[in-house]
Amino acid sequence: MNLITGFKYRPEIDGLRALAVLVVVFYHVGLGFPGGFIGVDIFFVISGYLITSLIVKELQENRFSFLNFYERRIRRIFPASATMVILTMVMGWFLLLPSDFKALGKSVISQTFFSSNIYFWRNTNYFAESAELQPLLHTWSLSVEEQFYMVVPLLLWALIKWAKISSRIKLITVLATAFFMSLALSIFLLPKMQAFTFYMLPTRAWELLIGSLVALLPIISLLKRQVVRELIVGIGLLGILLPCFLYTKETLFPGLLAIPPCLGTAFFILGASPKYNSPLPIAAKVFTWRPIIFIGLISYSLYLWHWPLIAFSNYWALEEFSILYKWSIVILSFILGIASWRFVETPFRKKTLAKNSKSLYAYAIIFSMIFLICGFVLFINKGFVNRFNETIIGYDNTKSEALHKNRITLPLTIENAKSGSFSRFGSSGSKQIDVIVWGDSHARSILPSVIKAAGEKNIVAAAWYSSTAPVLNNIPPNKYSEFSLGNESPEWAEAIITQVNRQQIPNVLLVARWSGYYKALYNQSNENPNAIENFNANLLKTVKTLDNLGVKVWVLREIPGHHISVPKALIKEELFGTDIDHYKCDKNNLLEQNKYFDALQSKLELNGAIVLDATELLFNKKEEYYRMELDGKALYYDDNHLSQAGARKISEIFDLLFN
Repeated sequence: MNLITGFKYRPEIDGLRALAVLVVVFYHVGLGFPGGFIGVDIFFVISGYLITSLIVKELQENRFSFLNFYERRIRRIFPASATMVILTMVMGWFLLLPSDFKALGKSVISQTFFSSNIYFWRNTNYFAESAELQPLLHTWSLSVEEQFYMVVPLLLWALIKWAKISSRIKLITVLATAFFMSLALSIFLLPKMQAFTFYMLPTRAWELLIGSLVALLPIISLLKRQVVRELIVGIGLLGILLPCFLYTKETLFPGLLAIPPCLGTAFFILGASPKYNSPLPIAAKVFTWRPIIFIGLISYSLYLWHWPLIAFSNYWALEEFSILYKWSIVILSFILGIASWRFVETPFRKKTLAKNSKSLYAYAIIFSMIFLICGFVLFINKGFVNRFNETIIGYDNTKSEALHKNRITLPLTIENAKSGSFSRFGSSGSKQIDVIVWGDSHARSILPSVIKAAGEKNIVAAAWYSSTAPVLNNIPPNKYSEFSLGNESPEWAEAIITQVNRQQIPNVLLVARWSGYYKALYNQSNENPNAIENFNANLLKTVKTLDNLGVKVWVLREIPGHHISVPKALIKEELFGTDIDHYKCDKNNLLEQNKYFDALQSKLELNGAIVLDATELLFNKKEEYYRMELDGKALYYDDNHLSQAGARKISEIFDLLFN
């Protein structure tokens, strides 16, 4: 059996690593490459190729050992990541607020168990803290690779040693089957579960398996021709580089659009393969330039260090970084990356430190225990709240209102909509629902104000979903597909109308972040020039349908949205005396925000709706801005959702509804 031939050090692959890490760093720091996130996908393909080549080569030479394999992985991955995690926790003590320091503790624990990707998937939702503020977010990709390293060695060993499969075709068939299953799952789940598809191994494994398949491909006679090799490498580089410039953070990814960079990487590796005993293609030679190879050698440490610097910088920034600051992050990332490679990575890999497997495993166990203890201490002590005063702690706690566990009610599923199982608030002695609050996340955030206005005598019901507008025949834009009911939205809306009629609910209050839908529809105007008109027609139809059923329809004009996360701005003002007035919404901003809704208001009223406007209750006439706080309490938990304190502030606007 001779499955792997010509497997030796390939400097052009280190050069390709350099390209991968550079586009990631420049994308994250905001220096071009709007699709630079595909650098991670390049790393995945390279890892799949190298790991499979190494394992199969050792298996066919009867010298493969699981202990040796994992020792090499630990030497490669653990020391540098452990150093980064330690220093990140130290920096967190000085830079992170209690809630986020506590969250850092949880992410440290997940990283210790190679499950960062699971943690960030579970904690990525419509109301979660921005991903740009989480210092260990980048470790999700390490966890994907580590999980792959747990599965693939066992699979290859079982196939080659246990099942005695020596046929290249059979091995490729098994891996190709796994590849297609993972790719199909990624394509199928992406519109429905974007976060799961992005973070999890089952939907990312195909990217690593492309590398595995390249490793096992037989010698192809066509690739012995130099002109073909040049062409294959050139096509591969196009597949890598074009997405770097054509993709953006709005791109639905990974799924089908991950194929070009992954296939491009596979083509590059295949076309430059030394097993064809011909000169390295010209395009690949560029990647063997010593400075580029050096960046490839430090790519792992550079990747580890660039993100905490960006995350901590984003944490306190109220505006975009200057060009000078962005380049400072890049330079500091290189300095730390080089230091980590020279003084941490290299001594462990060359066995200057931890000279044998026993001492290495001891290092790994001891530091893993330290991380677990530190993570639990941060969690149990709630991020050490005593580091800040009560005002700041209060603002920080306001952010927690966004968390799943602190929601006043869960989203209404389509099943519950059909059965009329609405969340109910108010007097338990009555079965009659007086008003149903129907809408998106803004409907959820104003619920405390409606409940307060209802008092004990009236029943308030909730029918909300994060990014699904209370509009008939409306499918939310793709921008909101992760947090909306998507194609099921029309069915959901019809079910609510049916239940309003069946349960004889006299009042329906429609609440939404109207400007968000209009903005998304406006951005789609090139593809669908009638998008806004269709949305307006469907909203009017919703009001008219309810009015024809004898239901009183109330529509809340969107509350002022500010230009920054309100708790973050208030905390910075409290700590550093920062002037935050220019981040506050004023009357001109509000008119611009609500221009599409305001243009429709007269038609809404003609169709039977009463438009409620709570914005004046939030206006500070003295400062001529809409309030961010009142009596030391943040009125929003982000830039546009009212906190419970904010909701209580506008409760009187709903007195009319119940009187």
